[in-house]
Amino acid sequence: GWISEDDIKTELVECAEMDEAEITDDMIMDEMYRLEELCWEDEQNNLESFFNDGNWLVVGTLGLWDGRHDGGKVCNSFREISRAWDDCNYIKLWDENGHFYIECSHHDGTNCFEVKRLTNKGYELFDNWNYGNYGNDKTEREIHKMLWNCNLYTALPHYCHKVYGCKKHECV
Repeated sequence: GWISEDDIKTELVECAEMDEAEITDDMIMDEMYRLEELCWEDEQNNLESFFNDGNWLVVGTLGLWDGRHDGGKVCNSFREISRAWDDCNYIKLWDENGHFYIECSHHDGTNCFEVKRLTNKGYELFDNWNYGNYGNDKTEREIHKMLWNCNLYTALPHYCHKVYGCKKHECV
């Protein structure tokens, strides 16, 4: 679970051998930020290991100054996927029953995405379309939709199951 301010204050008292009165709010916030950074570094390593293996379809909506817009991209690395939140201040990544979601907010609005693994057949179809060898009359959005809606072309990532051993599906 999350570490509370009281937990951090206790830790500072015990480890730094300080009196509770010497601990300022800034010290607590600095320690919370440091711990959050350490957790993010660990998780980022897990995400990179997981998402650097394979090809991924990221689809969703972007909150822009002129409204919500559909968006999608085929990615082959965590770095490519993480571009979804390059300009964002708030980022939330989560797995829900095998689905992997991204929610990230910036000055114009909030972007919401889901990520699925492309199967070999799915990537082959996208690659052929990308090089003009299939469905030249289809837009990129139409190809994404075709890939997304067919289990032959995409699969749920099951990130938490594969990385942490969690159940594939939780009962609500």
